[in-house]
Amino acid sequence: MSCPNWSLEELNVWRLYGRLDERIRDLLRPHQMSWPSDELELAASFSSLQRSFQHQRRHLLPQSLVAAALSRPHQVPDWAFQWLRSQVDLGSLGLSLSWEIACSMKWMLFPTALADESRGLIYRVLAGYKEGAPAEAGFPTWWPKTADEEALKSVRIAMNLLGLHGEGGFHFLPIIPFTAKRLFHGTSLGLPFYLAGYGLCRGFAPEGILATGGIGEDGSLLLAGGLPMKAAAASGDGLKALLCPLSSETKTAQSEPVERIEVESLQEACFIWELYKPGEGNDLQSDFKSMADTSRLAANAHLLSKRSLSSGIVAEEYSKKVEAVLEDRDLARQLLDNLERMADSPEYPAREMDALLAPFSPERARSLAAGNPVAAFRAFINLLLTPRVVCDNRIMT
Repeated sequence: MSCPNWSLEELNVWRLYGRLDERIRDLLRPHQMSWPSDELELAASFSSLQRSFQHQRRHLLPQSLVAAALSRPHQVPDWAFQWLRSQVDLGSLGLSLSWEIACSMKWMLFPTALADESRGLIYRVLAGYKEGAPAEAGFPTWWPKTADEEALKSVRIAMNLLGLHGEGGFHFLPIIPFTAKRLFHGTSLGLPFYLAGYGLCRGFAPEGILATGGIGEDGSLLLAGGLPMKAAAASGDGLKALLCPLSSETKTAQSEPVERIEVESLQEACFIWELYKPGEGNDLQSDFKSMADTSRLAANAHLLSKRSLSSGIVAEEYSKKVEAVLEDRDLARQLLDNLERMADSPEYPAREMDALLAPFSPERARSLAAGNPVAAFRAFINLLLTPRVVCDNRIMT
């Protein structure tokens, strides 16, 4: 199930019929808003809608427009950006940012999940990253009113861990229906906030995946509760996967309408978060385990998924791990056996083979010869010199 796009014009129609409250949750989905066709329509819709909201809900429309504009600036007409900058004061939303600074930052929207014994809810958070800024996090002035002490602490821990890596400053704006009501409870905000910051630092914003779980001060993962409810809420929101710390909760077909990806470490969570595409969770977990252990890599390098092999980040790590594998004669023999078998197969995709052979340059073969001449000879003769052509993306030797 996926939620449909919405527009200010639609909301105005519902307002005219006295049923605007039924469409309030649309304003919590800024990423699915369609912009009006011109400035007059935007101004008229904004004015009429704002007059219809009670005081405690008048933050909803401007926060949604700001989140939609900052998170997807390429989809915003220039005139709409100019109108927002002139009509919406970021300070009124609790943000200690000027529009000039905000427009110079990287932004993304990421989902968070709340759950009790009976249901789960998905809210989105606008996250911004200022490179070179002090390693701290900024929240709206009302943030402490909406989260309990455990939730506040979990986010502080996540930001402190990001700060240890020398990252820049972050700003967060939760897109929530009330700013004076405690909505967030427990430690499960830690992991999604950390991963959002991690993604902003590295320049990517994954789609279709919800993260939940806590983080200890030592970087360990803390269990998340309410996973069946959160999975159901994720499905209803159009998300495809639930990323969480390894749990003892039983998964059933009825309670798991999305792919549940259980991870054992923060490093594994980051790996999945960066590379995830719908339906590829299990493959990526297998890839992570192979990349983390030289014995597994020697045995399974040829089984690495297409998604991982196409990643520049994985390619860099793969090259380092191959260096370590080749220092062990038995592991080197196993790795070369597997790569030669794949190189001889006309069915193995050429692009994936190129990625697997990338660390085997002539220079690498020559340096390998000093310690392992047999492996160097095999790498040079069987992997580097054998002529190959590509036919329909398959290898022909």
